[in-house]
Amino acid sequence: MSATSDPPDRVPVAELIDLDALGRQGRAPTPSEIRRALPRGWVLAPDGEYAERDARVLFREGWILILGLLTFGSVGLAFLWGAVPRGWRGVGRLAMLAGLVLLIGGVVAPGITRALNRR
Repeated sequence: MSATSDPPDRVPVAELIDLDALGRQGRAPTPSEIRRALPRGWVLAPDGEYAERDARVLFREGWILILGLLTFGSVGLAFLWGAVPRGWRGVGRLAMLAGLVLLIGGVVAPGITRALNRR
């Protein structure tokens, strides 16, 4: 797996937490202890040996991203409406700005997504 690819959605629990340190006096940790010890964004699979990505994280925190995009996009559009010249010159300028936004979004958005998934 390369460093740029997304992390897997299902990994062994032992890769995320130290099971030996979690158990007490040589006994295996209980499923509830494992669930509490898992990093945020991970849930224990029904088999108890693997952890899976928790899709509910997107529903809990995704609204922040959508609200921010709508708010700042609307404010940006309001500023651009009066500042962009009319005609082909304005269309060219808007096309350059849209390209710049797509370029920045293609670099910054994956970084933000990785940071949220690491939490």
